Amino acid sequence: MSRYTPYFIPALVGVYFALLNLPDGSIRKAKVFVFTIIFVGLYFLSFTIPKISLYTQAKTQWKDCYLQTENIDHCTEITGLDISPVIPGTMSMKEKLDYMKEHKLNLYQEK
Repeated sequence: MSRYTPYFIPALVGVYFALLNLPDGSIRKAKVFVFTIIFVGLYFLSFTIPKISLYTQAKTQWKDCYLQTENIDHCTEITGLDISPVIPGTMSMKEKLDYMKEHKLNLYQEK
């Protein structure tokens, strides 16, 4: 996700509400409609599609690295992708990956 998304969404909502405050009529409706279509389209085209591709590649590289080395820190350093969020009260990423390996889940599923 883009680091600017938290700012982008409220800005869009603000412009949307500003357009809704225009005097009633078909021009207002047309402006709101055009604004919505343009900015939703731009959001998906400029932010989402390229990032999905890059994120998918990074995840695949991380997975391949981990299956070879089973070293989370090494794979994170090589790919630049940190897949292990720190959530208090939950098991560590290593424990999760060991569980998946033991039960042949996700990364370790036989194809």
